[in-house]
Amino acid sequence: MKSPYWLPNDTLAQHLHDGTGHSKLSWKDRIRIIREVAGSLAYLHSYASPTIFHRDIKPGNILLDQNYKAVISDFGFSRSVPLSRSHLTTQVDGTFGYLDPEYFHSGKLTAKSDVYSFGVVLTELLTRKKSISSSDSGECLVPRFNVFDET
Repeated sequence: MKSPYWLPNDTLAQHLHDGTGHSKLSWKDRIRIIREVAGSLAYLHSYASPTIFHRDIKPGNILLDQNYKAVISDFGFSRSVPLSRSHLTTQVDGTFGYLDPEYFHSGKLTAKSDVYSFGVVLTELLTRKKSISSSDSGECLVPRFNVFDET
């Protein structure tokens, strides 16, 4: 199914999770795409006036143009933040599997929430596994990379 925000090379999700087990995206392309998304988020968080928190960074919202350049789309959940504030307290919105746990529990939205989602996208780009997969008994991808020892 084509994204409603169609660009010639569809979404990053379609390239990562097309079901064939093979990707047209080389490692060089993947690194470039993640740098482009990081640059876009840096712009939204640091240079846009007012600051914008996207709240739904995921491969399905990263479009690829004719040159496979990444474009962030779907700002339906985004919120602008006055320069005088570092966060907003809001109703939690976004896609499960990409939601920052701190935001999920507190409702306090910060730039870190988008950065968390970006980390999940980066992990998907590296592993080509979905953030939540029915084939892995619904297990989330993130806990596999937990670097904190909770013992």
